Amino acid sequence: MSTSDINDELELLKNKGKEKKTKNINDVLKNNIENIEKYVNNRVINIYSRPWNKLEPKLKKKKLNEYLDNLILQNTITLQEYNNIIYKSHKDFEDSKQAELNKKLKIEYDIDKCVLINFDHTYYL
Repeated sequence: MSTSDINDELELLKNKGKEKKTKNINDVLKNNIENIEKYVNNRVINIYSRPWNKLEPKLKKKKLNEYLDNLILQNTITLQEYNNIIYKSHKDFEDSKQAELNKKLKIEYDIDKCVLINFDHTYYL
C-alpha cells in the first residue's frame, strides 16, 4: 500500500462524519418548534405559588372556596355560615381595595402547598 492510498483513506474517514445536510424551511421550522416545545414542557408555572397578597381576586376567591368547602365537609361550619361567608367575602374581594382587605382579614396561606391554612371567618359572621 502506498502513502497516497493511506492518505486517500484517511481523507475519506475524515470527511465521512462531515457529510453536509441541506436544510429546507420545513427542517428549520420543525427544529424550532421542537425547541419551543421542549422549553415549554420544562417550564411548569403554578399561578397559586405566590404570597396571598400577590394573588388576583379571582384566585383568592377560588382558594377561599376550597378552604370553606373543607370546613363544611368537616362540619366545622354550617351551610348558613358557609353561604354568608361566601357572599360577603366575594363582595369584599370585588369592591374593596385589596391592601385594606389583607389587613382586616387574618389569613395564613402556604405558598408551597398552595392552600389556605387558616382564615378568620368570624369577620363575616
